[in-house]
Amino acid sequence: MQIVNRKARKMLRERDRIDLTEALLINYFKPDRNTVHKERLDLGTKLMRRCYGVELTGLALVHSSMHLGVATYIDQITPALFCSKRVCL
Repeated sequence: MQIVNRKARKMLRERDRIDLTEALLINYFKPDRNTVHKERLDLGTKLMRRCYGVELTGLALVHSSMHLGVATYIDQITPALFCSKRVCL
């Protein structure tokens, strides 16, 4: 697993990792004003092909607001101190 992690960090730029995180957050919270990534993530994008190229088989987003003591939510999501989103590639 370490080899894949090193390879992924080398081949996926910081901007790529930020874009993946944003896509997972949008897909989880489904905010009204976002139209991209709300329903299904497009696994055919250039960025997803890069993920395949570094042999990633899935993505996971874990978000915790426990340290703030405030639940994260929007109308569509039940308030919680912890949430996660998993996507198989």
